[in-house]
Amino acid sequence: MSAARKPRQQHLLTTPAMRRKAVAHLLATTPPHQLGLLRKRLHDEAQLMQLGGCAICWAKRSFAQVYSERADVPAGTCSVKRCRDLWSDAREREASWRQKVRVAVGAEASHA
Repeated sequence: MSAARKPRQQHLLTTPAMRRKAVAHLLATTPPHQLGLLRKRLHDEAQLMQLGGCAICWAKRSFAQVYSERADVPAGTCSVKRCRDLWSDAREREASWRQKVRVAVGAEASHA
């Protein structure tokens, strides 16, 4: 490599805001039938980056957030509203898809 050429830099997702943006894109472009797997993967990756970390931005979560989660705070996220909203939207989109599948299967079974 010549002295004039600089090596290409890799842009790492290092800030929570950058990570949220990337995850938002993933969640928006993932088909509903694959959202469960994506959410599982996001959770597992977060544990590798920061044990007990937020599944969206990888931020460290408090002991209370990890072990005493409430129904109004989705499991796996920190207290940042954007993280909670992304996680909830993905869960709702997946639940909507599952409901449509149940209705379709029920309608198909009743015609049999």
